[in-house]
Amino acid sequence: MVLLREREVLKAIQELRKESTPATALAISRRMHVSKEYVGYLCNRLGDEDYITGHPLRGYELTTRGEEFLQELAASQVAPIEKEEPKRLPFTVTF
Repeated sequence: MVLLREREVLKAIQELRKESTPATALAISRRMHVSKEYVGYLCNRLGDEDYITGHPLRGYELTTRGEEFLQELAASQVAPIEKEEPKRLPFTVTF
């Protein structure tokens, strides 16, 4: 099971790679507003589960499993519900 913060790491790696920026622990930590040590811990867990490969200083890459997980996650996201305007009463209430 992938924890919420681990999902954020996967998304951060994906976004950094799209920007052609190395997904180092420091770059990920700045994007997530957490310590690079915590990112290192999360990346170790993700690496143990074969979602990413790489090194904290050289950068991380998504594995096939990591990419598939993010695709499944994006497909399962429910579109936000648009709020309707409250219906107006056909009469005016006065006090």
